[in-house]
Amino acid sequence: MIALCVVVGVLRNSVALQGCHRCFFKLHGGRELFVYAETLTGDSRQRADATASQLWPASRAAARFVAKHIELSRERLTVCELGCGLGAPAISAALFGARAIATDVDERALARVRAAARDQRIPVETRALDVCDASVRLPRADVFVLADVVAGSRLSKAVADRVCEAYDTGALVIVAMDAARAQRADVLRHLREASSWPVASSSLDFQPAPFWDYQVARHLRARSTRPRNIIMPVLLHVDEEDPTLYHH
Repeated sequence: MIALCVVVGVLRNSVALQGCHRCFFKLHGGRELFVYAETLTGDSRQRADATASQLWPASRAAARFVAKHIELSRERLTVCELGCGLGAPAISAALFGARAIATDVDERALARVRAAARDQRIPVETRALDVCDASVRLPRADVFVLADVVAGSRLSKAVADRVCEAYDTGALVIVAMDAARAQRADVLRHLREASSWPVASSSLDFQPAPFWDYQVARHLRARSTRPRNIIMPVLLHVDEEDPTLYHH
């Protein structure tokens, strides 16, 4: 009981969690997780920061997709989430046995991820990493995840460059973006202009999760025998709200 009181006290006094609430979401098989999202008010600064402080459909879709395929994998994979925000995909991957690395340029975001992972007893590593700083290389990983990591035109090119960098290592790269994001077309254009792809770049496009399931499963099965990618970057199309989301 004393230990529990100490933990609760730490949570309440944590600067990173001030003004936050637990935002729950469900994964396949009925598994449930939560992240710490900011409780928005009319404050203009909070509205400006809403992209990084809320659990958006793309993040939930990426979390479900990654967790599903991590669970089916025969080996322990390292999953790195770039621009993690609340870290739903990273925490979900760790829940199903992956080594998870959550990265973001915002230390407040990383603190929220650490708190959510700790409070659910899920091991997740966090690292400061600016997607736009090309001088900093990506960590080694088998799977990279980017979910709605676009808040401006500058980020669109940076995200595309990071996708190419990750892909060139032989990793599986998953990019989830809501159809409503104005920058999605820019990201796709930059990706199609890149020279990393083994097939015609015109085949790159956002598709719903079922379109990718077989290809991802096949890629993960072949990792031990093929050093290079046999799949293009997975571009997850997201356009619906998630009925399994609720707050507490």
